[in-house]
Amino acid sequence: MLPLGVLVGVTLFLELGALLYESMVKPLAVAPAGSPIPTDVTNAAAIGAVLYTNYALLFQLAGLILLVAMIGAIVLTQRHRFGVRRQRIHKQVSRTADIALVNVRPGEGA
Repeated sequence: MLPLGVLVGVTLFLELGALLYESMVKPLAVAPAGSPIPTDVTNAAAIGAVLYTNYALLFQLAGLILLVAMIGAIVLTQRHRFGVRRQRIHKQVSRTADIALVNVRPGEGA
């Protein structure tokens, strides 16, 4: 378990380093002074355009990191306690019905 944790930690630090390196090397794109500001684009559309064009790979990597963190949290909080009755679905599905149909005439019931 420890080697896997070290591998994940090293991968996260390498990704963080790649993000920092790219932010230092590539300056932010700024519109030149005096350029017209588009009025037909909403803020959400502009952020989406930037995320899915310039930072698509980094956005996907962030999603993968969150997925791994979610699975890790589920695995770490999973406990197997003794003495707790659990549902056995295969036994429920494979069960045969032990029902006897009885034809009861009116007035003869118990």
